[in-house]
Amino acid sequence: MFDIGFWEVMLIGVVALIVVGPERLPAVARKVGLLLGRLKAKAGGLRSDFEREFKTDELREMLSEQEEELRNLRVMMQETQSRAEAEARLAARKLPTAEQTRGNALAAPSADASKDDSDER
Repeated sequence: MFDIGFWEVMLIGVVALIVVGPERLPAVARKVGLLLGRLKAKAGGLRSDFEREFKTDELREMLSEQEEELRNLRVMMQETQSRAEAEARLAARKLPTAEQTRGNALAAPSADASKDDSDER
């Protein structure tokens, strides 16, 4: 976080020794250490909160992209279904009806039967 070298720490220690005195210096150093530890913990918590928020934003963006893709796929599927239904209706119109098929089937054996009758004679 801060770029503090050896000489800077020594200077701070000497100033603290002069200002606080040798009797109270260990207690003050302990309190300063605890405060710095708490400060680091708070900074780490803030950092993790920011990272979580950024990940949440990324997940929201990904979710919206996926929803858009799903919408596009639904449209494509509906178009494909409509085309398939139209082609099926067209094919159904071109196919003979069941009555026509039955009528052709009944007419065909009589023609075959007449051939068989002529072959037997």
